[in-house]
Amino acid sequence: MSNAPIGMFDSGLGGLSVMHAVRDALPGEDIIYYGDCLYAPYGDRKSEYIKERCLAIGRFLISKGAKAIVFPATPPPQRVLTR
Repeated sequence: MSNAPIGMFDSGLGGLSVMHAVRDALPGEDIIYYGDCLYAPYGDRKSEYIKERCLAIGRFLISKGAKAIVFPATPPPQRVLTR
């Protein structure tokens, strides 16, 4: 198993409960959590804006050595990241 951290992000505070669940399930893993509160909420934003925010945060987490990235399962990011 890699010593690299798992990257996680959310556009608000809801992702904290997911982070705690991951930490409970994988206690030996380090986690980098990025709460994008400055640009939240994503709900009314255009798809291109959401896509750019998600990609920018993903690039940031990768630059910090994340071996995997967990993103929110809320409708706006799902809408742009599953296309």
